Amino acid sequence: TGDTGAAPTAPAFDCTAVPTEPISTREIEGARGYHDVAFDPLGNLIGSDNNALLQSTYTGQIAVFVPGLGVVQGMDWLPDGDLVVARDADESLQRVNPLAGASVLATDVAAYGVITGPDGMVYTANYLAIHRIDPATGEKTVIVQQAGLRPRVLNFSPDFGRLYIGTFQG
Repeated sequence: TGDTGAAPTAPAFDCTAVPTEPISTREIEGARGYHDVAFDPLGNLIGSDNNALLQSTYTGQIAVFVPGLGVVQGMDWLPDGDLVVARDADESLQRVNPLAGASVLATDVAAYGVITGPDGMVYTANYLAIHRIDPATGEKTVIVQQAGLRPRVLNFSPDFGRLYIGTFQG
């Protein structure tokens, strides 16, 4: 069968079957999400305490994942297993590895939203534009910049066919 150009059909979801309250909740101590969190391959929560990245287990064990990053915004995993985080203090993107520490991936990014695309590139939103950043070289390319758009967060559709942009209206 050939591509008809039609958008893929999303699975049906019965909104009347959604519980009115959460079935269960659990607050995980330690790692907090100022604006984002990530889960490592073992299911531990990676978040910030506005100084270090912390790793918290479901049972409440807390460890420093990487110290000294300060306030971070968005974060996501790179294909090689490193974490990429947007750092406020110097508006950089940092490549984070718990064994090697943090290193600058790109400068002058000022990102809020961060997501790794299916192509292995990092996509960021910073209220002015959407950038695609090569994690191997740090090279930035503006892919969306439109007056008044104010992109803040972004994510790909489940089939990676579309990039959705959440904007700031304030």
